[in-house]
Amino acid sequence: MWGSRLRMLEDLATERARREELTRRVDAQQTTITFLCARLNHLELERALLFKQLTNIDLPVPRLDVTAAADHAQRHVDDPAATLEAISTLGIFDDNPAHAPAGWHADGTVNYGHLPVPATR
Repeated sequence: MWGSRLRMLEDLATERARREELTRRVDAQQTTITFLCARLNHLELERALLFKQLTNIDLPVPRLDVTAAADHAQRHVDDPAATLEAISTLGIFDDNPAHAPAGWHADGTVNYGHLPVPATR
């Protein structure tokens, strides 16, 4: 009886240590991702400024923003439906109209040209 309880406490301590280590790794990775996004945004701004100096053409500067997906996932660890809902609200699966200026075909593929003229009878 005491052996199984002791074993259970050791397993609990092992799992807590594993969770703590994974949390530390996620925090370190989030910090790295934030730094890389900031660096990339800075480089894109420099590229646009240098291009403007060379050609006198203003280019839009793309910006990469960090979303805290780990926060959404951590709040809903026990509820898979809530986790899926949190991921879907991030908007990563939404179609952006800027990616398809001519719209989409009926089968869901992007129309890179002009929309077809509807046939009249």
